[in-house]
Amino acid sequence: MARSYVVHTFGCQMNEHDSERIAGLLDADGIDVGSSVEVALTAGLLYETSSVEPSLRFTHSLVQQAVYGEIPGAERRALHRRALDALTARAESMPGKSSPIELTLHAAAAGDHASASRWAALAGESALENLAPTEASRWFRTALDH
Repeated sequence: MARSYVVHTFGCQMNEHDSERIAGLLDADGIDVGSSVEVALTAGLLYETSSVEPSLRFTHSLVQQAVYGEIPGAERRALHRRALDALTARAESMPGKSSPIELTLHAAAAGDHASASRWAALAGESALENLAPTEASRWFRTALDH
């Protein structure tokens, strides 16, 4: 159970995973993240990047999609809610460290339309600041749709 929960938690994250962030999400539950991650690495579901700040990735996007697809809806929304709460706290304590796009996607998947709208508007503003009006338009439309 704990191992599948850890893999499901990774499955609800965006492409590359900050191992410390995932451990923080699961730590409160008393789950041994290390042994579960080791099993997922050995099974070939995840691999560790060799970047300056090591992180974990699924070996293929289809693996991530398969894991995500097997997560029951209520559990999926709860996992996105936990990720949203952790990222929101990080964004408030360390401005610029969290992506408004990632926050928008987690908020929408958690069913939190108010937060999705807020973060989508910020994603639109960021896109405008970076001279990407088409992308900004898409994020502003997302904000209005929520």
